[in-house]
Amino acid sequence: MKPASDASGRTWTGRERISFTNTSKAALAEMYLRLWGNAWDGCANAVKVSRLEGGTAGTPTVNCTALKVTLKKPLAPGGRR
Repeated sequence: MKPASDASGRTWTGRERISFTNTSKAALAEMYLRLWGNAWDGCANAVKVSRLEGGTAGTPTVNCTALKVTLKKPLAPGGRR
């Protein structure tokens, strides 16, 4: 899906796929997504994450710019998801 906005340009919809490799020496049980679009006005018109696969999203913190994701299965060192 190509990102698209409404007529005002303030409401956007789209899809993003994120993959990463665990480069640490320990299993990775959680990660954080930074929602920099929320930096402008915090939680007032916050970027929302929905239909997350592979983990469970927590409540956004740090003025709604940090979203903790607890992975369904810890990612082993060197593992890619």
